[in-house]
Amino acid sequence: MAGKNKLYEQALPQVVIKIEAEYPALEPLLLNSPSALLPLVSRPFLSCLLELLSRAGVKQVFLWGSPSSVTSIIRALRSQSFSGIKLRPFYYPDIPSNEPISVFRSDVFYDFSVQKLIFGGQENAKNKIHYVETQAVFYQANNKDACLDVLHDKPSIQSWSREDLTLGQVYLLDSPKVFFELSMRLLNNKLTHFSVDYFQQGNRLVKGINVAVKKSSLDQRMAYLGDNTSIHSGSQLRGDVVLCQDVLVDKNTTIEDSIIFPNTYVGRNLMIKKAIVLNDKVLFLDQDELIDFSDNAMISPLRKKMRRTVFWI
Repeated sequence: MAGKNKLYEQALPQVVIKIEAEYPALEPLLLNSPSALLPLVSRPFLSCLLELLSRAGVKQVFLWGSPSSVTSIIRALRSQSFSGIKLRPFYYPDIPSNEPISVFRSDVFYDFSVQKLIFGGQENAKNKIHYVETQAVFYQANNKDACLDVLHDKPSIQSWSREDLTLGQVYLLDSPKVFFELSMRLLNNKLTHFSVDYFQQGNRLVKGINVAVKKSSLDQRMAYLGDNTSIHSGSQLRGDVVLCQDVLVDKNTTIEDSIIFPNTYVGRNLMIKKAIVLNDKVLFLDQDELIDFSDNAMISPLRKKMRRTVFWI
C-alpha cells in the first residue's frame, strides 16, 4: 500500500498524443474526419484513451499532428467530459527537454491502466517514454531499458519483460476489420477497462434517448441503439448490432452483425450482414467490398427533417 501511495505522490509528467497519418484501408470510414473521431459504439475512439489518462490524474494533454486534424479533434471533443482534461496543440517549445513526458498514439486502443506507464518513468530521474513504432507498441526508457513489442509478442531492439504490459490489451486501428472487432468487443463488454454508456434494458439491449423500436424487431444477441434512433416495426435486428445516433431503418430490412454510422437512413427491403454502413455506402467486411448507393438513395445521409420520424404512428 505504501508503494502505491508513493506512486500517486509523484508529479505527473507531461502527456502528448501523437495524431498519426491515416491508413489507406480506413479511408472509406473517415468522412473527412480523423480516425481518432471514429464512433466506437457510443463514443469517439480517442475518448477512451483520454478517459484512461483522466483516471491516472492527468489534467492536460497535448495533441501533436497536422493543424487541421488537431483542430477538428479539439473542437469535436470540447463538449465531452473527461474529468477536466484540457486539450492543447503541441509545439516543441511547450515542454522542456529535461522534463518527463509520456507519448501515446491516436491510432492505438489501450485497454489497460496507463498509470504505471505514466509514473514509472520518473524513478531515478529517468525520462521514460511510451510510444508506438510501425505496428508495435513499445515501453522504453532512455533507449536503454526493457522494450516490449506487444502486438507481435517478441523482443524489440533490446531485452524485454511482460511486467510492464499484458498481451492482448492493445489494438492498432489500421483497418475496418480492426474497428469492427473492437466495436463488437466493447458492445459485448469484453474489454477490461471500458463498457458501453447509456441505459441498459435487460441483458441484450443498450439504448440512448428518444429511441423508437418494437419488441418484434429485436432478435439480436446484443444491440446498441443511439439517441434518436427509429426502426420500422417490420424490420429486424439480428446478431450483434450497433446503430449510432440519428439512424432511421425503413420497412422490411434486416440488419445482422453490423454497424450503422450516425446520421444514416437505411431504406426498405435490404439485407445488411457483417457490414459497416455510413453516408451512402456499405462496406461488406467478409468480401472486403465497398458498394456505393448514392444513385438510388436506398442508403443515404439522414436529412434533418427526417430525424424525428417514427414509422408506426
